[in-house]
Amino acid sequence: MLRLKSLKEPTNHEDGLRILLARYRPRYLPKNNESWDQWWKDLAPSKVLFKEFVKDKTIGWNEYEIKFRHEIRNNPNSLNGLPDESAVDGFG
Repeated sequence: MLRLKSLKEPTNHEDGLRILLARYRPRYLPKNNESWDQWWKDLAPSKVLFKEFVKDKTIGWNEYEIKFRHEIRNNPNSLNGLPDESAVDGFG
């Protein structure tokens, strides 16, 4: 099952494999404090969604999460990066 979690949320032993889905490495986070196991740039949110949430701050986390899930589900190329397509069912 896949769960969407903000980098700003604390890590948890129940998180399992943590994958950063971002076009760019977070500048505010020192490399020795990285909390992810893998970095998948190809599954990153669209530039428009990134701009709405991070740059313009016109949407909050809840709306960002909904829109990002929609992007993942509707982008067949992004699903190629997932280990098991059935995991997408748990992404909702």
